[in-house]
Amino acid sequence: MANPGTMFNQPIEVLNVWSEDNPDGEFMPYSTGSNPQKNSLLLYLKSSTATVSDASFVRLKNIQLSYLLPVNKYVRDIRLYVQGQNLLTITDYFGLDPEFVNAGYLPPLRTWSLGAQITF
Repeated sequence: MANPGTMFNQPIEVLNVWSEDNPDGEFMPYSTGSNPQKNSLLLYLKSSTATVSDASFVRLKNIQLSYLLPVNKYVRDIRLYVQGQNLLTITDYFGLDPEFVNAGYLPPLRTWSLGAQITF
């Protein structure tokens, strides 16, 4: 999870803070300046197992399907394809992504590509 208060985009989960209206919030309330009580709580959090998560995962990283069309006397080869990257991740990791290495970085994007390769 990115650190709130830094100059990076934040995931919406950082809004899930403890409050009277949300006693089951995942994060302690954010504050400006130094607050000794919250600093102590942060040290307890960082040294506890609450920040440890199983980061094992299975990911469908890349798949490509193609179809070779019949040829004629003008075209030697026509291949149509669709390719997808980062289509599926199965994990119990509680952060943004198990490959997430540092604050300020986004997890891999899911992308699709369509194309044709024609050989004359």
